[in-house]
Amino acid sequence: MADIVTQFDEAGADPVKGMFENAETLRSGLKLPTYLTEAYQRGEDLTLAKLAYREEDMPNSFNELLPRVTAAMAFADQWERTRPA
Repeated sequence: MADIVTQFDEAGADPVKGMFENAETLRSGLKLPTYLTEAYQRGEDLTLAKLAYREEDMPNSFNELLPRVTAAMAFADQWERTRPA
């Protein structure tokens, strides 16, 4: 572990700081695709769902958002593997 910390120090990088600086961008980027995947699963029209989307209605906490993102990703992966070519 000390070797890894030394490597980050020598590179002038702080991985924790970088992670927190980019967390909001990551969180924002996950919300709409997750929302639309959930809407698709419910059989909603995606054009209307996108018009109705409000980012503030999605959870902001990673603890609340992560299970929904994970489920949406699993659905999308399964859909991609099983859909006709």
